[in-house]
Amino acid sequence: MGWTAHLSVRRVGSGMDPGSGAACGGWDSGECAGSSHCPPRCPRFVDKYGRALLVEPLDDSLTDALDRMYREFDPAQRSLGLPPHGEEPRRLWLDELRERGTNLVARDGDRVIGHVAFVPVGNGTAELVVFVHQDAQGRGVGSELCRQAVAHAAATGLDALFLSVDCKNEPALAVYRSLGFQPTGQVGCDVEMRLPLTGPALAPSATD
Repeated sequence: MGWTAHLSVRRVGSGMDPGSGAACGGWDSGECAGSSHCPPRCPRFVDKYGRALLVEPLDDSLTDALDRMYREFDPAQRSLGLPPHGEEPRRLWLDELRERGTNLVARDGDRVIGHVAFVPVGNGTAELVVFVHQDAQGRGVGSELCRQAVAHAAATGLDALFLSVDCKNEPALAVYRSLGFQPTGQVGCDVEMRLPLTGPALAPSATD
């Protein structure tokens, strides 16, 4: 089955509300006591407009918010048939992602605005899928979700991630290339890309 890529942590120490919109300087890492969610990558990040967001593992408390994101998802933003049309196919798809893979969501206050998952397929590799709500695109959310997935996948001992992307989706292709993914083949307009996880950690880009 092709997953196709597209593009509760409590704040401690700094006194900043994750939904307040304050810039990165509002977080003083020297005062941060950490949390169980910190490894392998800090769950807190600031988008390109200075809004503070969180990336956290998907659990039952966030399922409804994630489903709401996909219910509101613009059908024109679907890529290679995903997310599936209709409530029941979408529910089955998400259930399978949760059962077989590792899932992370980006949260802006109480709202889930992005979702990334990777599903092991054998031989030390896993397939990546990432979607960002259309209202949150262009803010660096998809790039951060991918970096979070890379960090988590490497921490679990995986050797590589791969994904499929529409050849016409130039913004997504540019993001994946900036993260180190390289094309490995193409069938029609379906481009497969791969990222080895055995090299140096990915460095943040200027647009993150």
